[in-house]
Amino acid sequence: MKYNEKALAKDFFNRTIDIVNQYGKNRMVYKEKYYDTTLFINCLFGMVIMPKANWYNKLSKVTIPKKSIQGVKILKGKAESEVNLKELLHCMRNGLGHWLEKNSQNLSFFHEGQQITKVTLWGIGNVSNKELKLEIQFDIRNDGLKKFMEFLQVKINKLDW
Repeated sequence: MKYNEKALAKDFFNRTIDIVNQYGKNRMVYKEKYYDTTLFINCLFGMVIMPKANWYNKLSKVTIPKKSIQGVKILKGKAESEVNLKELLHCMRNGLGHWLEKNSQNLSFFHEGQQITKVTLWGIGNVSNKELKLEIQFDIRNDGLKKFMEFLQVKINKLDW
């Protein structure tokens, strides 16, 4: 199906969330091969790359208050912190894009038994002429990855492209 070229980012984000929701409805079909965290990381990568490539500078106007996304912690240093969407996506893009490159450990999966319980992403970037290092923790038990992507979808849909 063709993308809406006048609202490509919005269309891409909306389709990505549709894919996530469609997959979630089929949990019983996949049973032990239900890899929702893997799908969410793949979808997240696309959602992080798309705005960086096309609409990067508009994202600095969107502030993400600390503790505003259930199941997600955004840390600067050791403390939860407010960031803007440009800073967050820049650091996330670097963290995901350079995962395991030159032995960097930018992405970690924590589990209990066979269940992934938490995903942590570290990203560094020079954003608006300042060095920034962020740690983003996604609590999988509280749907942190999915809620984060839904949060991005809402923010992107509100922006005037």
